[in-house]
Amino acid sequence: MLFRSKCAYCECRLDIQGRSTTIDNFHCKALYPEEVVSWDNLLPACIHCNANKGKIDTKRYSIIDPSKDNPKDYLYLSHYMIRSKDNSLNSKGRRTIEELQLNNRERLVWPRIEIADSLVHKLEEIHEKAQKLMLHKVINSLGISRITQGITDLLYMVQPQAEYSAFISAII
Repeated sequence: MLFRSKCAYCECRLDIQGRSTTIDNFHCKALYPEEVVSWDNLLPACIHCNANKGKIDTKRYSIIDPSKDNPKDYLYLSHYMIRSKDNSLNSKGRRTIEELQLNNRERLVWPRIEIADSLVHKLEEIHEKAQKLMLHKVINSLGISRITQGITDLLYMVQPQAEYSAFISAII
């Protein structure tokens, strides 16, 4: 429930469009076999993030643990790219971005751009409908209903179960 059918690392929806769900052992099972079945160590991950993370020794080479750390404490968004608040080579944010390839253009940046374009389009539609409603100075239940539906659509995009909801929330 914590990750709402999304990858704990990149936020892509799992089990759609051919994306397989894998279970990631945050602390590598080869290095920490005693934690293999510890619930605190198991995270849903897409196959890409799980493979990219691989056998990183997360106790010695720290990356963001999305079940314990708040990514907002380490990361921010700039031009559809995830950036580290602390850009030193050994920072937790920077290592997480690099190791998990969170700025992979094909897999993650282009979908972020498409979602942002969709968000802008939705906002423009709402604005246009509101302007028309104000211009006519007549209460039009259909116009109000369409504006309300547009706002409802926007609110859905930032709900935790929506794909890339943290990204959309950061944009808004």
